Amino acid sequence: METNKESENWEDHIVAEVRAIRDSHARKFDYDIGAIFKDLISQQEAHKATGWEYVRLPAKRLEPHNGNGK
Repeated sequence: METNKESENWEDHIVAEVRAIRDSHARKFDYDIGAIFKDLISQQEAHKATGWEYVRLPAKRLEPHNGNGK
């Protein structure tokens, strides 16, 4: 079984790569969430113009939380 010490040192390389890419993108916009959002929307629109399709899935209905952990 993995100890806490081992799990603290473990790193998922895929997650680390995604975080690095996300940080690099955010840095280009000085971490301005509005500018980041505008850029992502413009990228999406550019992809749509080249034939990419985006799927919008229906929202999942969540049951109310009753506070007892179930």
